[in-house]
Amino acid sequence: MTEKNKVPVYTGEIVSQQIDPSQEYTAASQEISFSAEQHAIWADLFTGIHQPHFMEHVCREYLDGFDLLQLDPGRIPTVGHLNRQ
Repeated sequence: MTEKNKVPVYTGEIVSQQIDPSQEYTAASQEISFSAEQHAIWADLFTGIHQPHFMEHVCREYLDGFDLLQLDPGRIPTVGHLNRQ
């Protein structure tokens, strides 16, 4: 099997969704609805990563990219938001 024909392997909850790999990245499937619990996890991770003792060690490119993305610390960004940024 060539790299081009390789089928993605899914694990966890996504396995039960029976996603057709040929339809995986369409305009209609780009947006995902996240639960309040998932947004809370995002908020915890976001806060944890953006502590001063971590941020003082990141490179300028990370900081510039972070500023450009304008991520909401309380909500997982949508694909549309990321594409616009």
